[in-house]
Amino acid sequence: MYVTTNQLIAQFGETEMIQRTDRSKPKTGAMDQAVLDEAIGAASREIDGYLRNVYPLPLSDELIAGSALPEICGAIVRYHLYKGVKNEDVTERYEKAVSWLVRVQRKDITLGPTDATVAQTGTMRVRQGVSGTDWKTY
Repeated sequence: MYVTTNQLIAQFGETEMIQRTDRSKPKTGAMDQAVLDEAIGAASREIDGYLRNVYPLPLSDELIAGSALPEICGAIVRYHLYKGVKNEDVTERYEKAVSWLVRVQRKDITLGPTDATVAQTGTMRVRQGVSGTDWKTY
């Protein structure tokens, strides 16, 4: 999973999460965690479809946390929760999230400053280089 319930609440507010998941008749005024988990699962599977040929899955928690994936997944979860309801902001965020995932899939961008190998091993090699910038002037 690329996003938690708490991250979704931080992104969109508890009120909206309750409104989008409370499908009871009559409304209970409570968040339905099963509905939210279903949307998180659907969004995570959608993301996996873009990442599977670029990164070994599942991704490490460190790589996920250090990337934009929680926000991207949040936008996709929200889109799934709004199925059947037109909302321009939700649709626009979803389209931007998919566009970002396509760029990752094409390897135009990476998930963050580390690659999958670094995230899996916890090590990174750094090579010393010579800067072309004269740092004395700063």
